[in-house]
Amino acid sequence: MRTVPFQQVLHGTARLLGLNPSRDLNTERAGSLTAYLNLALPPAWKFDWWPEALEVEPRRFHPDYTAGEFITAGDFRFHIGSDAYYLALQDQPAATQAPATLSASVWTENSAYWARALGNYTAADQVSGEVLVAGNQRRDPHSGRSYQIYTAHTTASEVVDTTKAGELTPLRRAIAFDQDGQTRIGTVRQVCERDPRVFPRRPGKLNHTVGSGGVIVTAPRVPPTVWVEFRRRCPEFTSELWVQPTSGNGYDEGDLVYYTGGVFRSLVGNNETALENTAQWEYVGFPELLADHCQLAAAGHALGDQKQTDRKNDLLRQAQEKLEEVREQEITSQQEPEAAEVMTYGR
Repeated sequence: MRTVPFQQVLHGTARLLGLNPSRDLNTERAGSLTAYLNLALPPAWKFDWWPEALEVEPRRFHPDYTAGEFITAGDFRFHIGSDAYYLALQDQPAATQAPATLSASVWTENSAYWARALGNYTAADQVSGEVLVAGNQRRDPHSGRSYQIYTAHTTASEVVDTTKAGELTPLRRAIAFDQDGQTRIGTVRQVCERDPRVFPRRPGKLNHTVGSGGVIVTAPRVPPTVWVEFRRRCPEFTSELWVQPTSGNGYDEGDLVYYTGGVFRSLVGNNETALENTAQWEYVGFPELLADHCQLAAAGHALGDQKQTDRKNDLLRQAQEKLEEVREQEITSQQEPEAAEVMTYGR
């Protein structure tokens, strides 16, 4: 996305209010204008599906299996080779047992440690005196829970021996809003079987819901990897100056700081590094196409708090017109847009 330094927008807002940025922007006033800009940006960000704010990425519902990682019984992992999800039946402090193995071009489940993950299981009820081997699945008629056997044994009763079997938990098809190494998801536009940029007419849209647990795909048949088109998270800004932290008193993950006209976001906890460390600090630029609108809207909100109603309404009207103008330039002139939200300002 094209961006401008936050200082440019902050100073532009100050000038609309008749302030001289180099003389009149003390710490308190800069903080107030920053708050107004943070108030103006989100509704403009959601006003339409701005192409520059959109991402299309392939996503999986659970992490990939990695040899040597710590695995806990009940964890789900995606196995790249067999293109399937598996449920861990046993703990593996340093995983050496992969979910599946390849032999003669056929992937075979490692049933002593993993079960193929499904949305639901249809195991038969266990009965006394059965001879069971790894991979057999049985339902405990008393608890109603289903299990997969990982240690061969002869059953002593209809009650499943949980020291020799792992519980089968239904696969949850949920995509977290924050996934390691992936763009943070803001608002989801669509979830598809195929990349909608490559297959715009038939991307295979999938039914989904959005909740606190992320994006939950509810379609009955879902491929292991889906494509999510979404609006990135709306950025936030600050005028709080960066100060070199003392030892053991670093910035928390997500903290924002202002330095030499730009805003930076900490990517890690207890961050004591310099801002040049791009592995631990992320530069946050202000969206260029929304900058003029936000300056006008922020200045209008500031005047409203000063009871200057007429000037406030004039600036908010100009802000709305600027937003419509940007939409005409960025979206409407190219294609018929799909409206996301409608925003109006009071007169």
